[in-house]
Amino acid sequence: MASKVVDPSAAGAPRHLLQPLPLPPPLLLRLFLFLTPLMSLACGVRGSLPCERSGYCSLGRTMPFMGEVDSALGLRKALAARSYKQEVILMATDSEHVLGAMQAVGNLLRLGLEHVMMLSSSGSDCVRVAAALPSAGCVWLDWELPVLGAERDLVPAAVPLWHNRYRIAARAVRMRYNVFLVDTDVIFFDDPYVYFKSPPFANFTIINQPEVLYDQSDYAIETEPNGGVLYIQNAAPDGPAAWLLAEVVHRILRWIENGFQKSRYQHHIATWCNYMDQDGLRDGLTSVRLGRIFFGFSVRDCRTSDWRVANPERHQEIVNAVLDLLNDEGTVHQDEQVELPPAWGLVAGGRNVTFRYYTMRMPAYSAWDERYGPYLYPLTRGPLSKQWLGQLRGDCECPLWPDPEDPDASLAAKAMPLEHFLLAPPFLMLNWFARGRKGFWHPPLTPGGAPQQVVGHLHYIPGTSPAIGKAVVRMAVGQYDWLLARQMLGPRMYFLHQGTDAVQPGPETQPGGWAPLHLLALHPSLESGLAFTRSWEEYMELLRGLATVRGTEKWRFVRVLGRLMGDAEGAGMC
Repeated sequence: MASKVVDPSAAGAPRHLLQPLPLPPPLLLRLFLFLTPLMSLACGVRGSLPCERSGYCSLGRTMPFMGEVDSALGLRKALAARSYKQEVILMATDSEHVLGAMQAVGNLLRLGLEHVMMLSSSGSDCVRVAAALPSAGCVWLDWELPVLGAERDLVPAAVPLWHNRYRIAARAVRMRYNVFLVDTDVIFFDDPYVYFKSPPFANFTIINQPEVLYDQSDYAIETEPNGGVLYIQNAAPDGPAAWLLAEVVHRILRWIENGFQKSRYQHHIATWCNYMDQDGLRDGLTSVRLGRIFFGFSVRDCRTSDWRVANPERHQEIVNAVLDLLNDEGTVHQDEQVELPPAWGLVAGGRNVTFRYYTMRMPAYSAWDERYGPYLYPLTRGPLSKQWLGQLRGDCECPLWPDPEDPDASLAAKAMPLEHFLLAPPFLMLNWFARGRKGFWHPPLTPGGAPQQVVGHLHYIPGTSPAIGKAVVRMAVGQYDWLLARQMLGPRMYFLHQGTDAVQPGPETQPGGWAPLHLLALHPSLESGLAFTRSWEEYMELLRGLATVRGTEKWRFVRVLGRLMGDAEGAGMC
């Protein structure tokens, strides 16, 4: 049976007036077109929606919003418009990759969940994103994380946008919202709130996808989180979960405003380290596991290669000391037989699952021990970190957590209530390569004909372009909305590599291009006859013959073929 876990109660949430910004007429028209396939869901068929089981059906109960959220007022307005029952699903995209976001939002709408807040990189880009996602709109921050330092070429281009996503998540939690921070390359096979809001998951403040890349069996030994899929609920605005989210933002700011003097040039920490939100989450998580400021990821995995080559023994000593301390004082609790509600048996593959989780403690001041490597914070805070902490104070009329760098605040920090962090079991959150490729996402291969997955992260698909692989997996498991793709791309021939960085289809395939391009489709009688070809060579010869006739006869071939098959309309074209 599962160990009893603390369930901290959240303070009463503030109520805000709905003050969405008005949408211009073109966006209203796109909103109508976007929602047309879903009108039946919103009009009288609500009882059939998956969200009915959780009580979090937000379809038709939110309002579009577009605006900046740098200010506390702007963020409050956005959250009031886009949230439902103090819940918000936070995503981020830019206008160049909006089709994936459309697929994810459309997926949620089919479940009856509309409370998505979409973040983009700028006001001008938000206009384009909102045009594609009119039911949600778009928000932006004028702040952009500066990407500097010796290893800046190793920092992905999307990092400033991901950084801002954590900024908004941390601030929303301070405002007492529950936040589902999730990437757009995610498939929602079921309403996640059915699970989040029921024991045993309801007992955890943070539920995070584990960074299991290769095989779901590795969950039994995994200790690291994925930065793109995590849910935060009932977090105290001055508690360890709120601190952890804010620290993902705060840690890299401390190094940037110091010009990387302390981290890179004094202690040989690569400047790419902690730029990634996932790296910052890993580093900060070691602090709440131990209840003091710690740099467990940075000193283990971020030392420059030159330093590691020159100091192999010292590096290994630090790695061993860090791992020993985390295993001793920051223990990963593991319950082998956590009982689930009977209704979850099919999706989970059984009545009992394994849970791996941490106790989160508010970091308190502690003298630094050099056994664990260098202390990586500058002695004083600079303008970026001061502004960030000031913004967090201004967002909420509630205390900020005790300063973990202040010895005088140590007792207050140690007295803060505990919260709990769950590495989600594979059936709840996991990626395609570790679980989906084994058939758990494909209804014909699962018991009961339903996917054995709640939230599926496409994430890691080796051997292909990310855009191609993620689109094809959606198609393979029946979660690709072709109508949305047509709305975005217009009527056209489908090319697998469209929307990737590869050379794109020529203008003749685009709406408004040269001559309209049609796809020759085989007449059903001919198509069925192909099954009786005696070899692949014969099959290919027949197709080459059809292509040759099509090339010489143009579309007259289609009409003649139709007459030969006894069909006055001929072979179909689309």
